[in-house]
Amino acid sequence: MTETIRQLTELSQTPSDLAAWLEQGVMNEDPRLTLAVAWLGEQDEVGQLVHLFAFACVHGDTRVQSAIRHALNGRDAAIDAVLREDFASEAAEVRRQAATVAGRLGCVELVPDLCELLVDPYPLARAEAAIALGQLGSPGALEKLRQSVHDVDRHVGLAAVESLLRLKDPDLAKVLSGGFDEDGIAYRYGVLDSPHVDVRRAVFDLLLTYRPGSAATVLKGYISDAEELAPPDLAEARSALALISAALAVLICQSPKGDTSERFQALWPRGRRMPTSWSCCV
Repeated sequence: MTETIRQLTELSQTPSDLAAWLEQGVMNEDPRLTLAVAWLGEQDEVGQLVHLFAFACVHGDTRVQSAIRHALNGRDAAIDAVLREDFASEAAEVRRQAATVAGRLGCVELVPDLCELLVDPYPLARAEAAIALGQLGSPGALEKLRQSVHDVDRHVGLAAVESLLRLKDPDLAKVLSGGFDEDGIAYRYGVLDSPHVDVRRAVFDLLLTYRPGSAATVLKGYISDAEELAPPDLAEARSALALISAALAVLICQSPKGDTSERFQALWPRGRRMPTSWSCCV
């Protein structure tokens, strides 16, 4: 123990050397890291702890993350100061990691900073900011997240959708299927209008996970519209049917218990028949 403390004391004279030693310890699963984290807390090395937490998150080291949480307890203002400095960094990856840490450490005071990060030039920073806002549970971020649903990067858009589901967005139906803004002038397309099949399927997977009751009407409308616009191409037909099946799966999970086949028939638009172009896909 004494040798480890001596080594840490020497390394602390050069912060970059200390950071490198700590990161190497995470990668090697060094048992001395728990002691090192406690020592850093005693020395009030909040910056080193915050950055080590980010590194431990990347490498999935929950043991070190837990130790750092304990060492940082009661230092919220100092943590926020470190992360705000990182948000202003020219290094894109530093900004991304700062968003990750803010969400996982529950830095609610950084919600405005994270909202600004939603327009960062770096897509991964925007995605992490969207995820963090969902983790922090701040209703004040709803409108910014609704805008991020339409981000040019699919991963950012899906991260925003998941956070809106976490926050139980009251306007979720409009986010999914589209609608006019509050001024009634500008129309905003819904995420289910995406031309990318993988995006729509990912949204259905999220709906199946979170099961928001407000999505039922939207999904029924999606099924009805998809049937009317049956694609003639076989490959497209298979994709369309897979998406409809995904939508039905969400609806079935939300409906009262009973025979699955009966519920499936009840959820299909009444009076309609499955398009013949899809029959070969069933």
